[in-house]
Amino acid sequence: GKTTLAIEKAKISSKNGKKVLLICFNSPLKNYLERKISNKNVDIYTFHGYFQKISKEELTLENLTEEYNRKTLPAIMLDSISSYSPDYDIIIIDEGQDIFKEWWDPIFFSCKDLSKSSIYIFKDDNQKIYTKDDNNFVPKEINLIPYLLTENKRNTKNIFQATNIFYSGETNSCSGPRGEIIELIEEKQGIKKIKQIENLLNKLII
Repeated sequence: GKTTLAIEKAKISSKNGKKVLLICFNSPLKNYLERKISNKNVDIYTFHGYFQKISKEELTLENLTEEYNRKTLPAIMLDSISSYSPDYDIIIIDEGQDIFKEWWDPIFFSCKDLSKSSIYIFKDDNQKIYTKDDNNFVPKEINLIPYLLTENKRNTKNIFQATNIFYSGETNSCSGPRGEIIELIEEKQGIKKIKQIENLLNKLII
């Protein structure tokens, strides 16, 4: 749901003549966003891709340590951003729960005018993978006006009820059908686990 809203916001903003920067964390999501949005007013990057665009620096998996992400990368971006001179009216962050808190200064300086530009963050801290130490972080510079998605429209009611014990947030209802009864299966180890998954997929799909 978050990504769908981010896409629609980018489309609407670009049609109104606004220059939009749409940032996400990983390349598969970036590729999906590019397939959904085709507008010269919307620039789509992963954050690391945006870093390479601005700084002209090459990144490798070996140097993408947490220390590099939190200290070196934002420092290089801030040094480079003045010569790049980005001038975005609107910045959209999809999967914002994966953005390191130290990355926000370069994001702010990418605004055409921070006092007039708008920043939209689409996030769910239950899906946090890369930035567990930055839980629920939102920069104080952002006058946050939250819009909460309180209804699950993706899952069946049985799945929603079974997984809700692991969830912390505002989604408190599910509009899906009742669905199949949940089956709990004890996990096997090693090669047996792969065969177990294969058997389950065959059962559900074929």
